[in-house]
Amino acid sequence: MSEEQQLKALVERLEKVANRLESIKVSGAGSTGETSGNAEAPQVEAFNSYLSEHFQPLINTLNTIGGDCEPVTKLLNDAMNQLKLLITCASKYKKPTDEVFVSLLTPLDKIMKQIGDLRFKKFKSEQYNHLYALEEGMKCILWPTSPTPVSFVKEMVNAAQFYTNKVLMTFKNTDKAELHKTFVNQLKQSIEELANYVKEYHMSGLAWNVRASEPASANSLENLGSTPTATTTTTPAPTTTGGSFAPPPPTKIIKVDVPPPTENTSSSASANLFAEIASKRDNAGAGLKHVTKDMKTKNQKDKVSVVSGDNVKKSTTTSVTSKTVKGTPKFQKISTGMGQKWEVYHQDGAHDLKITDTDLKHTVYIYGCNDTLITIEGKVNTITMDKCTKTGVIFNSVVSSVELVNCKSCQVQNTGVVPTISVDKTDGFQLYLSKESMHTCRIITSKSSEMNVSVPTEDDEDVVEIPLPEQYVHTIDPKTGKIVTETIKHE
Repeated sequence: MSEEQQLKALVERLEKVANRLESIKVSGAGSTGETSGNAEAPQVEAFNSYLSEHFQPLINTLNTIGGDCEPVTKLLNDAMNQLKLLITCASKYKKPTDEVFVSLLTPLDKIMKQIGDLRFKKFKSEQYNHLYALEEGMKCILWPTSPTPVSFVKEMVNAAQFYTNKVLMTFKNTDKAELHKTFVNQLKQSIEELANYVKEYHMSGLAWNVRASEPASANSLENLGSTPTATTTTTPAPTTTGGSFAPPPPTKIIKVDVPPPTENTSSSASANLFAEIASKRDNAGAGLKHVTKDMKTKNQKDKVSVVSGDNVKKSTTTSVTSKTVKGTPKFQKISTGMGQKWEVYHQDGAHDLKITDTDLKHTVYIYGCNDTLITIEGKVNTITMDKCTKTGVIFNSVVSSVELVNCKSCQVQNTGVVPTISVDKTDGFQLYLSKESMHTCRIITSKSSEMNVSVPTEDDEDVVEIPLPEQYVHTIDPKTGKIVTETIKHE
């Protein structure tokens, strides 16, 4: 590059810097210490940077994966835009009452329910684990509802890990393994970066503008979403000829005449019935038929009032069998002589059961559950699963052990420390160990089959699945006369 070209490039850079300084001076000339005009609060600008640097790459990866991952991207974008509106609202208004704050959070909660409904409808999809991981992980955007938002956001990484591990294992030996690995890493990074953002700007909760003149109202989000952010009138709106699009006009409010609510037919019918009875008073039973002695069953000789023994036996057996098979669902905490015990009985299809407020003396007993996911927060003494099918348990740490007895196709994930895991008479067992427990945990098995243990690699970027042996060879040592047991190796 010649000296003339270098000088020309330097002049252009100086002109850009000068224009930028002039625009900052103009926008800040009318400010009085509060966010006004086109200027955005620092927390809003930082959130925009988070969306472009850490959230948008996740959306791009989901679109690349395609399939059932594409519809969820629109809901995720809507959720983040709604969260941005809430942060912008907080930067312009004082903190409202609790009732108003709940109404401001309602749109965000509705979007999260739509994501859950989409996941539920796609239970046969190839990307079902992707959708479940997004549903669990993206609950982090509900941090404004938590008194400790930073820890709330970080906890969502563990909530999604159960399903991100399934994604890695499902697509491990396929040609798109790297793409799905990128999805898992980006999802984890987007949650962790959101935690960093919340820690910097909303450490103790959503930061409201204490200098604002009025608190937020129920219509504040609608006003922010419908009115343009620009307030100056000297700059014309951009046109589509330059490659950008003009902002849409404000939404028109159309008045619709809503008819008054009609009276409930069931309540009106009940009122009419009681009014009719009250009008008759002493003659209320005048229209009823009189039952004579010969109409009573005990006086009718042609009808037998004794039930045969076969019928009694049949009905009794049926009732006992139905009660034994299904049982009464329970989810409760009871006090015992040695402490407190959590009981989870006969749950079917429940995927959002959480045990909180735990203690080192608490024990958890899970019995007869099917297609259920249970999350245990904190540290407990022991966890026992008995006669469960297709049930998953996510827990942090235990003092003693985790036991599985008479179970089928169950999964257990540990995110903290566990000293011992015992598996007895179980067919189909998948264990996910954390990095803290993979070198210290003892796994004791007996009369069990189809057992696998998944552990993270040294760089935490992948999961390695290790099968547990089921077949052994026993021989007698001729020198010592003792039994020598070895695992069968298929080479």
